Amino acid sequence: MSLLAGAERYPYRHFLLYDVTGETLGAVIPLSLGYALGACWEAGGDLLGALSGFAFILFLVMLLVKRLMKTLAHAKETLVAYPAVSTQKLIVDTTLPVRTLHHIAEVTHEMRNELLTGSKQR
Repeated sequence: MSLLAGAERYPYRHFLLYDVTGETLGAVIPLSLGYALGACWEAGGDLLGALSGFAFILFLVMLLVKRLMKTLAHAKETLVAYPAVSTQKLIVDTTLPVRTLHHIAEVTHEMRNELLTGSKQR
């Protein structure tokens, strides 16, 4: 912060006043809270223990609910997408070698020629 004040040519007296005030408050506030709460440490400790236990249980419940929602959403997506996935899988798994594809093309070409020559003979 002091580099920024120097770069902006902020008057040193104003900066020093605000800096000392801020540092003093930054030390006095936590010390006074510690002094005030030190007298009732046992009651504050019990309250803090109860609140931290409640916060931990709340955190666990939120974590479990989030995990349950994620699992249910995944199960729903799986049920909806299953036919499409299985169809795609069948298409991917039934790829044929090039030699077989050439053989099918030859047979198809021969059948087409037979059909054309048979229709011309009628």
